[in-house]
Order: sequence, then C-alpha cells, then structure tokens
Amino acid sequence: MQIRRFLIIIGAVVIGILAVWLVGSRVYYSGLANEGQAQSISLPQISGDQLYMEKDGEREEFYIRGVHLSSFYPGYERNVSDVSEELILRWLQLIADMNANTIIVPYIQPPAFYNAIYDYNLTSETPLYIIHSVPIDVEAAITFYDAYQEQVRDVLLGDAKDTIDVVHGRATLLGSNRHHSGIYMQDVSNYVLGYILGTETAPEIVALTKARYSDVTGYEGTHFRVEEGSAFECFIAEMMDYTCDYEQATYGKKSLYTYLNSPDTDPVEHVNETNATKAAAINLNNIQATDAQNPNLFAGFLAHPNAPDFLDFDEFDTSLETGFAQYIRELQEFHNAPLVIVDTGMSSARGKSGIDADDGYDRGNMSEAQQGERLVNLLQDIETAGCAGVGVQSWQDNWGLYTTTNLKDYTNRDTTAYWQDMQASDESFGLLAFEAGRMESVCTVDGDIKEWKGSDIIVKQDDLSVSAKSDDKYLYLMVEKSGWSLNDDIMYVGIDITPKSGAASWEEEGISFPMGVDFILRLSGYNESRMLVQERYDIFHYLYTYYSNDVDKQVNPPAADSPEFGGLYLLNRKSFYLRDTGVIEPPVYYETGRLESGTANPSDPEYNSLTDFNKEGDAMEIRIPWTMLNVSDPLKRKIQPDFYADGLFSEDTFNDINICAVFAGADGTSAQSGGGAHRLGRMRNLEYRERRKQSYYILQEYWGRQ
Repeated sequence: MQIRRFLIIIGAVVIGILAVWLVGSRVYYSGLANEGQAQSISLPQISGDQLYMEKDGEREEFYIRGVHLSSFYPGYERNVSDVSEELILRWLQLIADMNANTIIVPYIQPPAFYNAIYDYNLTSETPLYIIHSVPIDVEAAITFYDAYQEQVRDVLLGDAKDTIDVVHGRATLLGSNRHHSGIYMQDVSNYVLGYILGTETAPEIVALTKARYSDVTGYEGTHFRVEEGSAFECFIAEMMDYTCDYEQATYGKKSLYTYLNSPDTDPVEHVNETNATKAAAINLNNIQATDAQNPNLFAGFLAHPNAPDFLDFDEFDTSLETGFAQYIRELQEFHNAPLVIVDTGMSSARGKSGIDADDGYDRGNMSEAQQGERLVNLLQDIETAGCAGVGVQSWQDNWGLYTTTNLKDYTNRDTTAYWQDMQASDESFGLLAFEAGRMESVCTVDGDIKEWKGSDIIVKQDDLSVSAKSDDKYLYLMVEKSGWSLNDDIMYVGIDITPKSGAASWEEEGISFPMGVDFILRLSGYNESRMLVQERYDIFHYLYTYYSNDVDKQVNPPAADSPEFGGLYLLNRKSFYLRDTGVIEPPVYYETGRLESGTANPSDPEYNSLTDFNKEGDAMEIRIPWTMLNVSDPLKRKIQPDFYADGLFSEDTFNDINICAVFAGADGTSAQSGGGAHRLGRMRNLEYRERRKQSYYILQEYWGRQ
C-alpha cells in the first residue's frame, strides 16, 4: 500500500512539473519568438497561373526550384533523429549552392532543423523559402476510409495547427508517431511560402468519402469556398480554411495553400484507369479563394513518370515529346490556379520497382549519372509546360521510406531505417548518399584489392580462393584463380544462407558443389554474368506463382533439395486490364540477378553506381545487396525462412554465410574449393560519411543556367 501511495505521489509531482514547464515555456518563448527576427521577406502573389515576387520595387515571376528536405540520418528512427543544427546548416548551404530557392518539409522536424533554417536565412543574401507539408494520418485514413471521421479530420487539423505554431516559433510538442517533438522557439514564418495539406491520398478513401456524403456539395468558409463540388473537395476546403484562419487570426500572416493531388486522384480523364480512380477525381478548380483580389490557392501535384500503371496506356504521341511532358501539360491546361509539381524525382537504386513503358523513366535501376540526366529532362518538361515550380524528391537518401510494390515481403519494416536496401527504389531518390565508414568503406569494388587481407580468406584450395567481407548494405566477395579468363572460363560461386533448403548440384549445367547452396554466382563474360537462386528459396516464384498466380501458377512446392536453379526477378507491374480494348496486358518483370561490370569508386572517371563486380587480372571483386540473398535484416542477422513451410512473415536468425567455388576452364581443367564460412561482424554504432551523388552536380549545373 505504501509503495502504491508513493508511486501516486511521484506521478502527481511529475505531472505538476510537466504542467509548469509547459506553461512556463509557452510564456517564455512567446516573448522571445519575435526578438531578433530576420528581415521582412516578400512572399509570392498569385496572378493567373503563375507566382510573382516583389524585388527592388518591381514585380517579377517567381519559379519554385524546390528540394524535399527532412532530418533523416542513418541510425535513427523516423521521429527521433538527433541531428545537429550544424548538420542542417551545412545541408542548407549545399542546397543553396545547387541553385535551389525552396525546401519542401515533409512533416514537423526537430527544433534544431528550424533553428538552422533561421540562422542560415539570417545571414544569407538570398533566403531559402519553405513549403511545409502536413500529412494526413494514413493509418487512420485506411482504417476508416472516411475523411470526415474524427480520427482523420481532427488529427489533420491538429497537426496543421501544430505546424503553424512550429514555424512561428511558439510550440511545445510531446512525442508522436506522426512527427518530431520538442520546444520550438525560432520563428521562420517569414520564409514560409505556403502549406501542403494531405499526402498522396488513396483513391479508395476519396471515392468512399464522396459516396458516403453524396449530399455534401458545397462549403462556405472565411477564406475558401466550394460552390458545386464533391464531399472530398469540401473536406479539403474546410481543412485549408481552418488552417488559413488560424494562422491569420493568431499570427497575422496569409500563406499559400494546396492539397496534394496525384495521378490516382487527378481530374483528367484516363482511358484505362480503374473504376476506383475514376470515382476519386479531385478537382481543385472547384475550390476558390474568397479573396479574389489576393488569392492564395495553388494546385500541388505529385507526378512521377513511372506511376501509376494506367499512365503507360494513355494515348500519348511520344514521337515528339515524352508521355510525361504531355501529361503535365494536360494538368497545366486544366487548372486555373498555378500548378506546382511539388513531388517528382528519379531513383538511383539498384532495384527497380516500376516502369515507364513510354520513355524508360523507370523507378530505379539507374546510375547516379542517369538519375541526374533524366531528372533534368523531367524538370525541363515541367517548366516547358508552364508550371509555376517543382519539388525534387529528395535531398538525401531516406532509408525509412518503404517500397511497397515489390519488396514489401522481403524486408523487416521495423528496422529498415537503420540500413539501406539497394534493391528498394524508394530509399535512393536522394542527391546525397550515406556510406558506412567514417573515412572509407569496408570494400570498394574497383579492381584495387589492397583492402583485402589474408584474414578475409574463408576458403582456399591450391590457387583458387574466396574471401569475404560485409557491411550494412552488401556482402562483398573476392574470388582469385591463377590464369582465370572471364571471357573463356566459368567460375561458379555457391552461397548457402539457410539449412532449410539448398542443393549440392545444379542439374542444368552438371555442376556439383561440396555443400548445399541456395544461390549461385555464374561468372562468365562481362555482360553475361548472373546470380541464380534455388527454386525452393526463390521468393519471386513463391509470391507470384505459388502464393498467387500473378505470373504463372505453381501447384506443388519444389523439393527442399531441388537441383533446379533460376534467375532472380523483380515484379514491376502486375497484369493490367485495358478497358478500351478488353485486352489483358501480361505482367512485367525483369532479371535483377544480371550482374554489371564496372567500378564503384566515386573518384574514378568511369564510376558507375550500379557496379556489381570488377575483375582485374586474376581477382574479381563482387558486391551483393542483402535482399538479393533473402536477408531481411543484416543488423539483427535475420533471413527469410523456408516460405513454403514457415510462411511469409516469419524470420530465422543466421550468423554465418557458407561459400564455396567451382572453376570450369575452357581447356577442360577444373578446380573446386571446399566450403568456408563468413561470420558477420558487429554492425552497431556504425559511423557514416556523406557523398554528393553525380546527380547533384548535374542538377546544380542545370539550375545554374535558369
């Protein structure tokens, strides 16, 4: 009883202290927020479909050159990053050096983030402006499929209010799973151009909200109105009206507003879109600002050339310009308000999760140089169409993003922010990369083998040896054999991950191994080398031929020791029904196990970020992304189990990777090593260094010409 009473007293004291702190801090920073403010900044005005800014007493067109920036840094969860003000200051300078004029903030960041913006703009001759997003609570939205449900509507309104308080330097936020927390005392509102409410809203949510409230066709607010529209458009107007009213009444500031739209919910007709997207159109033209002389509504769009699938089947004439360019022009011509493509980009990931059938602007499987070149092409299309600006996704690679199209069952979502999956396209949209190692990587695949030590050798038989290293991104191998010709000979490297499957032979090529293996590296030719997987451990075939029949139909599970091996594939698009012809387009997938030769050394003029291997003399260096080996979490040493026996969502623990090699010479000679084990080292408290990608410099040069 005494212990219970003691705990109650302690709890009351803590609550009392917290209450005093909250009130005191509110009073404190409300008095300080406006002290030493930066100079007053002219903000854009809307005229027709463009933005204008006052400069030296003259009005000139203002084109948004934006970059998405968050506080993500390796080693932190989504909303607990402890980045320093100095780090953000350095990033802001690099962004400005790239000739951007705006940063797009995805949700509330930690206080140091806003402190850095304030300090940067206070001393910079040319400020970096801010467009701040206020995401919808996606979990609540997909739970209720009702925008007016209080856990959707009220949370969005609350987060919008908090965001405005944050940028005005008058907020104390406690922990949340939606954003960062802390005491916000720095007023950066002078630099805020406007707010993006909502996120890429699933069409089902829009369509069901419209159907559920079909009698709601109008909204009359203080700042925004809908005279004749849908319930979801009225919802948007209400959200913007509340937010605008709160900022004006509390802080006397009027900002620009939009709700994020996307191809899935756009008002443009698409020949082959689904019934769900047809019913989910959001027409921002139905929303008007009540102050016609000083409107503050713009049309914000997310637009990537490789999503959604139905864009591939629109009737574009690509003989003169890309389908993406024609789509953007359609959007621009449709909207009355200025159109800003606030989210577009290209990924430099090794893996590819989506395709652009018209023009090849795929979602991933691009080098950093290709990322930059194609990004510039997109930006040219957007500007040529007459848009008022663009937001590039994103400044830095963000390992916390999740690629849902084809890797959702490959990785452990709880820890994905702690390591980078080079097969996940959405993690590599950044212009800035993070590399493990304070000074250098464990291994750079470039033909220079000086980083390899004798202690790295795991198996050696005469002049045939295999060495191994690993870090948070890759398993690295070095294979050595005297007189080995990649053009004429064949080297087979067997890799065993799990004892639950694996074969000691490959029936098709008549090769035997000294142990059961789950994967084979068939190294033969600079353009023909590839990685194969035993059919029992092939997650692609499990997912799309056994678990479902998206690609084919497999009735019986393969044997655990099946001697059949096949290529590694990733799905890019499922079967697609063409409404206009009744034809079903087959699924699209590609062989991600094809290995690319090159150098992965960024300082080399021939640098290619997609490099898988490099052979110089008798030695070949190879790097394999973890998810290609069915490793779901290298930090916690988790692998995919036997899917057929254990299902999709279980994991096994591993410590060692067993590796062997078999050599088949063109002259009939052969050699075989025994099996050796590579034990993963500790991957805790890793240090990282930053590296600007080739795409950074390409975009810098392009924007420098604007």
